[in-house]
Amino acid sequence: MIVYQRPGLRGIELWHGLRGPATLFSLRHSKREYFTAMREFLVQLHSGHARAPDPADNAQLHRAAGFDRVCFAGGDAGHPHLVEAMNRAGLPFTVDTGTPDPFAAAAGAREILSELGWHRGAALDLGQTGLKVIAGSARVRIPRDEALLPYGPHALTAELGRERLRDLLRRGLAETGGADGIVLGLPVALDHEGGARSSTYPGLWGPVEHVFRGLFDVPWAVVNDAVLTARGLCPAAKRKTLVLTLGFGVGGALWET
Repeated sequence: MIVYQRPGLRGIELWHGLRGPATLFSLRHSKREYFTAMREFLVQLHSGHARAPDPADNAQLHRAAGFDRVCFAGGDAGHPHLVEAMNRAGLPFTVDTGTPDPFAAAAGAREILSELGWHRGAALDLGQTGLKVIAGSARVRIPRDEALLPYGPHALTAELGRERLRDLLRRGLAETGGADGIVLGLPVALDHEGGARSSTYPGLWGPVEHVFRGLFDVPWAVVNDAVLTARGLCPAAKRKTLVLTLGFGVGGALWET
């Protein structure tokens, strides 16, 4: 397993960023309120005053202060309420609201596959609502069974959750057409050794090599899903750029150089 890293590019956890007493994630069901809060949160993030409940996340947020540009990607990029919120005057940074595309990670996948020297490589982009398969020009989405959660009355154990997740990825691998390498984008924060923080997928935490051992018969790399998307959105020279992926929630990656 390769833990993909690119100098100057890092993931940044924004799901639980606070706007007042509420997290961004908790506001996502009302798009107008959600994107208004996101604008206000980004202003705070730019000034170095953004907060999250977890002190470890706060250290990342402070690192993003002073960014020059925000790029939105994913299925909710270009949403009318997002455009409305971001087009109001007074932002201390430039904004690219982009266009909606659930396969926004495709350009980043091509860059990473090329860097790793895989000529017939494919990407499995695991999101909160399903798995997206990117293999050459093929684009396939396999929805997640939303009942398979780590909490609530029907919660799965970590062991069973990992087996269900491996089953989902096997379905995705069957769509890749004999790839010579796989990039696996995960909706979790990853450390330099491939250790994952917790997620809504039961069992998807801790060393991910252990979670996926035996699944791949070709070389494979893991990367945070927002970093996967951001890799295809290289900023202009010396512009500190924040990339936000908008789908089920908000993911983030920061180009520092």
